[in-house]
Amino acid sequence: MSLELRHVFFDAPTRSLRDLSLAVAAGEICVVLGPNGSGKSTVLRLCIGLVEPLRGEVRLCGEALTGSRGAAREALRRQVGYVFQEGALLEGLTARENVALPLAYGGRLGAADRRARVEECLRLVGMEGAAERYASALSLGERKRVSMARAIAGRPRLLLLDDPTAGLDSLQSAETVALIRTIRRETGAAFLIVSNDATRFLRWANRVAILHGGAFTSVGEPHEVMNSSDPWLTEVFDKLARAESREEGIA
Repeated sequence: MSLELRHVFFDAPTRSLRDLSLAVAAGEICVVLGPNGSGKSTVLRLCIGLVEPLRGEVRLCGEALTGSRGAAREALRRQVGYVFQEGALLEGLTARENVALPLAYGGRLGAADRRARVEECLRLVGMEGAAERYASALSLGERKRVSMARAIAGRPRLLLLDDPTAGLDSLQSAETVALIRTIRRETGAAFLIVSNDATRFLRWANRVAILHGGAFTSVGEPHEVMNSSDPWLTEVFDKLARAESREEGIA
């Protein structure tokens, strides 16, 4: 497994999560769906070790991240690429320089190989033409693409994406979904994506978990989750049905 959550509990003044269990297989796309404020971003932080669980265990690529220290912990975290919701690029650097950042440490690649890797990643996300533009001059959609390029530069086995379609219009969201699928096909990496965009991500994920009320209320393949009785998901589908009905009435 690329990622396992084993009965994870987390408690903080603003967020509590209880008994979270989830497995993401190699090359699989798993999506955690839930309303705003449900703790989806906290799940990602647990998965990369930015916060520690109160109880339970997080495992990356078959090894325990929870409780690991020092070089062993850093070696595990290098297997993971993280894409923040707003991109989290360094404003004073160009797109190319941002993508190169993960390759600047560890000395695993020579200068020529680093340059080639950066160009490869920029091409994969369709941003090779913007390589010399500063992050501050990029649109939100472009920032997200560059952030994805940076995340895959180290060739991780797992990618964590925090609400990748947030703030994007319908066309940009569809393009982002297509890009995610392309990256999965080209790299073979597994994905854990958190989002509240249920109508979009339910269509093509391999596995879906609904996070509501601090717990996973449903976990399974998309068709299984769509038949669940989770109240948040039911409300989402009801709103979608009403919107489609109004559109048909206008037509």
